[in-house]
Amino acid sequence: MELGGTQPFMQWWDWRGKCDGNCSFVSGEASGAYALLAPAAVVPAPWRIAAIGAAVGYGTAVGLLRVAVGGHFSTDVILPESLWR
Repeated sequence: MELGGTQPFMQWWDWRGKCDGNCSFVSGEASGAYALLAPAAVVPAPWRIAAIGAAVGYGTAVGLLRVAVGGHFSTDVILPESLWR
């Protein structure tokens, strides 16, 4: 209700919420950041390792920021969506 929805806001650690199933969802921001691995993989060989390292670092930073601000659980960033279904 505090955020404009129909259910009361529950802290992540409070299991008394009204969600009967898996109410978590994959972080689109982190997924988009890690998608930079695709173009990094085709960078010319002398720069490829640095490009992949930068893409992994950026994806990790975005994921950590999403968890830090409370936008997602850490599992929303770490685990692939296919494991949630």
